[in-house]
Amino acid sequence: MAAFPDMNILLLNYEYPPLGGGAGKATAALMAEFETAFPDTMIDILASSASHDAVESLSKRITLYRLDIQKRGLLSYQSMRNLVLYLREARKKALELMKIRSYDLVHAFFALPTGLLPRFFLPQLPYIISLRGSDVPGYSDRFRSLNPFLRPLFQTVCSQAAAVTANSKGLKNLALKSAPNIDISVIPNGVSLPTIIAQPGTRRKPLRLLFVGRLIPRKGIPALLKGLALANQNQPLWHLDIAGSGPDQSALQTLTHSLGINGSVAFHDQLDKAPLDALYADADLFILPSLNEGMSNALLEALSFGLPVAATDTGGSAELVNGNGRLIEKDSPQAIQQVLNDFGTHPERLADLGKESRRIASLFSWKNTAKGYYQLYQKTVLSSRKGNS
Repeated sequence: MAAFPDMNILLLNYEYPPLGGGAGKATAALMAEFETAFPDTMIDILASSASHDAVESLSKRITLYRLDIQKRGLLSYQSMRNLVLYLREARKKALELMKIRSYDLVHAFFALPTGLLPRFFLPQLPYIISLRGSDVPGYSDRFRSLNPFLRPLFQTVCSQAAAVTANSKGLKNLALKSAPNIDISVIPNGVSLPTIIAQPGTRRKPLRLLFVGRLIPRKGIPALLKGLALANQNQPLWHLDIAGSGPDQSALQTLTHSLGINGSVAFHDQLDKAPLDALYADADLFILPSLNEGMSNALLEALSFGLPVAATDTGGSAELVNGNGRLIEKDSPQAIQQVLNDFGTHPERLADLGKESRRIASLFSWKNTAKGYYQLYQKTVLSSRKGNS
């Protein structure tokens, strides 16, 4: 069989490390796989910059263009102004590159706002949409008042796409509520297996509870703090480490003090890989109390370290919690108290649950995720070339 012709891809994502969260980290992990596994693919990435315009060569065939969005404040949080500036700068850079490059397709992470670019400003190119969570109407309370306006826009962007993917079955089902006639495939996030493994429930008291994520309302952290206060009211069963930054940090620290658990909670801010890995390896239980999720990178990372998990039953969590922990009710301090009491008084159960987490993590590799996108690129490009011949 003849080799598939080289493909030129324009990838749009306003997140890329150190800016943003899970979608940026996913893009970086995918590019690492494409660099080694798919050398016939040339990719230009248009992302945001924490300061000024910059160009980085990630490999011989992958180039990262960082665009100045006049970023201020937290790297993990992008304001509406940041998003609008990204659209303006990305459109300008895309049109500039299209004068010297012949792209086969556009891959947009987030239907909104990123998908607006290929839908309305780059109409001559087929495009793929990767749904991540916050771009789906009904996912985030932050955009609730805008949903009547966003829903038809979401439908328009997705209906004209050559393909739409979601990173979990749960996110796919949520998207179908806004765009029921769209064909959505699931390409899950991946994870790399670390060489160090946690030893849950085998070392000391109090046990170590870990949360990793942005400090925003959607993550459900107030319920976590209240549940911890209930579980620790008679004796300090658990110590909670919170790794992440966000606009809610000050309010959460105030709540911690008002609940009288400041001695049992440590806020670590947003950490680099080495100190974050150390927290995973030292933990006994990972907890994700989110009100909504796509497929949490942090949850996958916890599994990869062999941590048992407690997560709310939302998004892709149900696809990752099966015999390795417990699904819990959303926004329920009592449900969190129950799981902390159960595991806190029977820590011997944690080790076997952690082994199952590690097994589940082995099923989710970035190599497989990249292969899924590569095959989707091939299918889309082949269809487009046939249509143009």
